Amino acid sequence: MPNYLYMMELGLTNKWYTLILLYTAYNLPMAIWIMKGGIEAIPLEIEDAALIDGCSRAYIIGRLIPRLILPSIASSALFLFIGAWNEFITAAVMIDSPELRSIQLVIYYFRGFFGTDWGALMASAMIAVLPILVVFSFLGKLMVSGLTQGAVKG
Repeated sequence: MPNYLYMMELGLTNKWYTLILLYTAYNLPMAIWIMKGGIEAIPLEIEDAALIDGCSRAYIIGRLIPRLILPSIASSALFLFIGAWNEFITAAVMIDSPELRSIQLVIYYFRGFFGTDWGALMASAMIAVLPILVVFSFLGKLMVSGLTQGAVKG
């Protein structure tokens, strides 16, 4: 309720960027928390070894560390995408116009006063699941590589 009142006061309801702002604000703490854990898991000896090998600080920060935290980036992106994609309540409260409705709201409106159009409802539910499957097929590989990364000492 407070978010709705703030957004109404600022005139930000029923805009194309309303849900983007809210989902970013809701999910940013979780993304920071996941990324912080990934960065803290990198041993300091790797940075020391890179410095001894002649790498600059800019190379370590810009190229080496991002490569090492790819599994954290993938898991963060996957969790945040699924959380934002499946969110219903905020979209139902903040968006009124039919052009701006998310797919979850569109699926909800297949339930009518006189009955439910089950064929259209199931087809749209299947279409709503496809982006999650596509994103997981790309990011799942990175997550599994991160889980098995420290399994074997060499």
